[in-house]
Amino acid sequence: MCMNSDFLIVSIEDDLSVAKGLVLTLESAGFQILHFSEGSSFFEALPEISPSLLLLDIRLPGKDGFQICREIRSMGCLFPVIMLTARDDDLDKITGLEDGADDYIVKPYSSGELLSRINARLRRSYGTLATDSVKEEYSFGPYHLSREGMSLKKSGEEIELTPIEYKLLLFFLKNEGKTFERKDLLNKVWSSDSIHYGDERTVDVHIRHLRTKIEELPSHPVYLRTIRGIGYCFRNGSGQI
Repeated sequence: MCMNSDFLIVSIEDDLSVAKGLVLTLESAGFQILHFSEGSSFFEALPEISPSLLLLDIRLPGKDGFQICREIRSMGCLFPVIMLTARDDDLDKITGLEDGADDYIVKPYSSGELLSRINARLRRSYGTLATDSVKEEYSFGPYHLSREGMSLKKSGEEIELTPIEYKLLLFFLKNEGKTFERKDLLNKVWSSDSIHYGDERTVDVHIRHLRTKIEELPSHPVYLRTIRGIGYCFRNGSGQI
């Protein structure tokens, strides 16, 4: 079992008073913590550090949080990202999801809420998936998913997945041929402590992203299919529904 001291939490926050509070809260909980006030210094340091999780403010000088998140994902970084913002705005939430964020916390938040979200995300990304003793490898078409390293390969070439994309694909592969409503996927893949729990749009966003990585024509999926009026189903074969 991992201890908090095994995890490095990185914060990008330009408000020093907020940053100091984050550092105090996380250090008191036993985490390693590294703070940056803007994106450029973070990207300079990134080759030398191994973040377990990123706390990312949206409104930053220079590149904003959305731009930073997009760049992180384009680089193939898989560590979870929790966005922090003073705006409780649905558009911000959807934009953050589209850009690859895993969760979203609205300021002001309590230390308890912050730690609960961080711990839940770390469990989903590094705990449960790493220790769950079930089938280790799955194949479909030219694709091969391995639970070791959370890796997906197409004909031997690695395809980068975010933690939630990996968990979603693994769930479908473990339940091949079964149809799930969006609310079922929220219950099984996400959890009630996520800001997106209950919002079925987040399922569609991640399904769309996943299709771009496993379908030759994402608009005409062969594997991850839409069952009209119901939800989604994974089929390891050709043909359309």
